[in-house]
Amino acid sequence: MSKNKVTNTTKKSIQKVFEIPLWGWLIFFAFTTLIMFWQQLTGDAFFWEDFAEYIYPSQSFAATESAKGIIPFWNPFTFNGMPFLADMQVGFFYPMNRLLTLFVSDGQLSIWALQFLVIIHFFIAQLSMYLLGRELKLSSIASATAAVSFAFSFLLVLHVIHPMIVYMLSWFPLVIMFTLRALDNNDMRSGIFAGLIFGGSMLAGHPQITLYEIFFLGLLFLWKIIFDIKDKKGNIAKFLIAGLLPFVIAAGLFQIQYLQTAELAELSQRAEMTYEASAEGSLQFKQLFTAFAPDLFGEVTPDGDAELQFNIKDDGEAVPHYYYWETAFYFGIAAIIFGLFTVFTNYRDRIVQFLLGISILGALYALGDNFFIHKIFYNLPLFEGFRNPGRMMLFPIIGFSLLGGMGIDKLLKSDKKDMKLFAVSAAIPVAACLAILSGLFTSNELPAEMASLAKSQGYSGAFIAFGVFSIGMLAIYKKLNWSSAALIILVIASIDLITSGMDFNQSSRNPEKSYELDQQTAEAFQANPPNDIFRVNTRMYNPRYMAMNRNIGMVERIMLVEGYNPLVLQKVTPPLEDAESIHDALNVKYELAINPNTQSPYFKANEDMLPRAWVVHDFKVFGSDEEVKSEMSAGGFDISKYAALEQDPGISKDPAAISPVPQITEYTSNSFKIKVDASEEGLLCLSEIYYPAWKAYVNGEEKDILRANYALRAVPVPKGESTVELKFQSSSFTAGMWISIITLILAVVGIFIIPKNQSLSGAVKSNTAKTGQ
Repeated sequence: MSKNKVTNTTKKSIQKVFEIPLWGWLIFFAFTTLIMFWQQLTGDAFFWEDFAEYIYPSQSFAATESAKGIIPFWNPFTFNGMPFLADMQVGFFYPMNRLLTLFVSDGQLSIWALQFLVIIHFFIAQLSMYLLGRELKLSSIASATAAVSFAFSFLLVLHVIHPMIVYMLSWFPLVIMFTLRALDNNDMRSGIFAGLIFGGSMLAGHPQITLYEIFFLGLLFLWKIIFDIKDKKGNIAKFLIAGLLPFVIAAGLFQIQYLQTAELAELSQRAEMTYEASAEGSLQFKQLFTAFAPDLFGEVTPDGDAELQFNIKDDGEAVPHYYYWETAFYFGIAAIIFGLFTVFTNYRDRIVQFLLGISILGALYALGDNFFIHKIFYNLPLFEGFRNPGRMMLFPIIGFSLLGGMGIDKLLKSDKKDMKLFAVSAAIPVAACLAILSGLFTSNELPAEMASLAKSQGYSGAFIAFGVFSIGMLAIYKKLNWSSAALIILVIASIDLITSGMDFNQSSRNPEKSYELDQQTAEAFQANPPNDIFRVNTRMYNPRYMAMNRNIGMVERIMLVEGYNPLVLQKVTPPLEDAESIHDALNVKYELAINPNTQSPYFKANEDMLPRAWVVHDFKVFGSDEEVKSEMSAGGFDISKYAALEQDPGISKDPAAISPVPQITEYTSNSFKIKVDASEEGLLCLSEIYYPAWKAYVNGEEKDILRANYALRAVPVPKGESTVELKFQSSSFTAGMWISIITLILAVVGIFIIPKNQSLSGAVKSNTAKTGQ
């Protein structure tokens, strides 16, 4: 940015700065990442929670399918079958996810490779924020401190269990950097680079973070228009085009995912989000003090002490344990002290005002139902569709990481007159820690261990604040040269964040092990297409029991009735009168039951299951879903002889006709073929879940696939022998693919034909020269 009063210094002062070249910082970022995740890299600890329950099986399925050269549009192993590629959180088209294809062995994805992919993004996050700091004319040491504050903040570290959040955030400072360059220099090439990086990161697949990042860039664009457009004079049009390019290109690249996801969303179980639901995961005012003591209200770790479990109440009731990571945001005391120092000394500076403004806005929004701003945004498009407003702490994390870096550079030209302001900056976290030590947040109802944890956090916070203050004062009084002081502060910030966050991701349980089956069970439960296709029921609800991991189907290739996914189709089972009838209709060969003698669950073979495909010659057309559900659940509905439809199939009925069981000749996740020999024209019924992207071809001629029996498929077939082929052919995917391809081609062409302004490496060298390297 131009006119940066925070970090621009005189040549005389700059010459005293000890600068470390970029390659040195690459080594440092690799080292900090290595320290944070050493246990995972050596195989002594593992990521957990949703990483093990959802991320690993879905990425394993994606990687094994793509290793075969298959694009996995459909997942037949979860919830009786559901769209896979259209699920945004799979992130199939995120470029770095596709590297996982190289690490498939014996039909499974290496857990080490998946963890390593997540870990490498912490290196990217540091480098990304470092380059943004350099773009803002920060010294290399200050930029590195900002990088550590951002990359090892709890918003990233505690969301390793949701890697798509880490992936998106790690690239975002680089998006900001190129967007700023586009706006400051009317540089359309930089706008293209910003759009390419932003669009690529959006494909990682987290819609809420996508919205927040778009909002951030929108505020940045608006701020630049308000305060800088008067300096553009005759280049206003170029300024606007350069500023809009990141949004346009990112949106174009994202269409390969967005259009098919929008199609899925219309058919998924996504009840309209009430305001109360949207406020779940709100930050409470007292939780703002976790900026100084991250585990002030307890902690959540894979193998943690129950006495230290996160414990906080909302309206007198304990909130769920996952609020711990949904409201955590700790980004280090050093960033707070030097960020406040920047604000107190340079509050008139436009950059400082913007970063402070977005920090305040983000913190107030994160309060959710505890402040009025979230209620305002809830009435705006898109914002009403997400829970966990605490994730908006992304804004203050970015803001204070950069403000903190600016404050470190401010020490370079500070003198005794700045001593009081620096003392006030340090006094704020010290006062907060004293309040914690006083027991202000410790209820008598909490275990003594919890109070002890809060006190220890208060002591450590005060110690860090005092240490940072002491180093800063020595630099101000010229008792310690600036470079030495800045490096010591960087080390303190790194140790603070790494030691605070590293325990969260250290589970002793290897996710790969939880998906292993003994050979006998695997052979029994794995279907053998096309001759032997069936499903398995692994969960019961009365009594509640789960025999296997919810998503084991995607790893061990078992077609399950159940699963675990944030996005589920509205109609996944036929509404028959009891579980046994439902299992029969869904081609379930093995189902859970209770042994009457031992009262323990066991798997029993289902002798009454229907085949995957059958032919009926009788049907009835109903006017609504409710009529279908009422008919099917009333009892006596024989799905093997009768079909409930929602539209006229255009064939005649013959209830007395009987046709042999069709033969499935080919079966893959995306297509299959069936040979039918119908005694009269009828309906080929399937225990396959209906989805509009599936297309049917009868003897090569396209036919409509009907929604039958509420959730399943049926295809009208003529009398006699026919070959029916069903293929997943999504028009929304095709349209999105071409939009993304055209966008990518135009962007690449634009990079080459638009006059070169300044390259990334050139910017780094230029900034380095300006700071005296």
